[in-house]
Amino acid sequence: MFQIPGGFAVLHYGARRVVLASAILGGGAFLLAGLAGDFSFLTFFLFLTGVSTALLYAPALSLVSSIFSEGRRGPAVGFFWGNFNGVGGMVGMLLGAYLGLNFNWQAPLEVCGAGLLLLALILWWSLPREHSVASPSHRDLWTSGRQVLRARAVWGLALGLGGFAGAGYVPIYYVTTYFKQVHPTWGIDAAAHVAAFAVLATLPGAAVGGWIADRGFDRRTVIMLFALAFGLAVLWIPYATLSLLWIIYLVAGFLLGVTNAVMNLFPSYLEETKGPGMALAVGLIITSQTLFRSAVAIVFGFLAVTSGYTAAWLFSAFLCLSLLPLLYWVPSSRAARPAQISGDSRAR
Repeated sequence: MFQIPGGFAVLHYGARRVVLASAILGGGAFLLAGLAGDFSFLTFFLFLTGVSTALLYAPALSLVSSIFSEGRRGPAVGFFWGNFNGVGGMVGMLLGAYLGLNFNWQAPLEVCGAGLLLLALILWWSLPREHSVASPSHRDLWTSGRQVLRARAVWGLALGLGGFAGAGYVPIYYVTTYFKQVHPTWGIDAAAHVAAFAVLATLPGAAVGGWIADRGFDRRTVIMLFALAFGLAVLWIPYATLSLLWIIYLVAGFLLGVTNAVMNLFPSYLEETKGPGMALAVGLIITSQTLFRSAVAIVFGFLAVTSGYTAAWLFSAFLCLSLLPLLYWVPSSRAARPAQISGDSRAR
């Protein structure tokens, strides 16, 4: 709900202010959730933590892209995505479980709140100040935002990778029920380990994706090839033994990281969305793909119950593959080669 409003906030206030405000909002909301003595208040403050996350990701990504120039931007974006979605998620789950089991249910919320407020303080000191510019009028703001929201390339990324987003969601969130209902002898603990290492594999994948994106290859081709390989990997899940499933999940996690890193980097090089418009473009892409993930998860569950898990896995894989041609709405984008970038820098 708040990804796109977060993008408009960046157009109006700047990425640095939005990132700082979201970290403060999240920190305060987590602390108040830990102090909540009523379920309705707990729900409200946890809702605010979700708002904070929505206002943090795309503006922070825009900020990273503005700090790093071409040649260094790809690895920086890949590192950011990998840590935000891979390492951060795993550390949060493990630390939250440890604190909750050894102390009380409030402890994870309070530690997270204090951590976000500390992060806000660090960012306030370390992030470069943005140039003071006059705030755009409501008309200018809407004109700039409409240019981004109507960009064919942005919709190409959002829709072309919509099936990919859904196919990347269900292998993690359905793996335990898949093991329990189809392969009960494999064990739930094995399902947890397979999912955890798949998530971990996204980190080197994101690093490689960011590096590839700035090495002179066509970024659209990179996205298509790695998303295609990911869809083919998901296609093999219902036919895999446990040992083969380990390999599939590790490879799929790596491919997921590569594709997402390049996808998140792409708007910074599109004419309609580079600069402040990047946060709104990423917000639109994430909003669309969140809806795709929800729809795919519902259909996947329905097919698993009515037709079996094989049909559900095949559906998610074929949906991923069938929507990839929409990426041709995205123009080719090729990074300058490192030697050319350094030569241009010396010339300047």
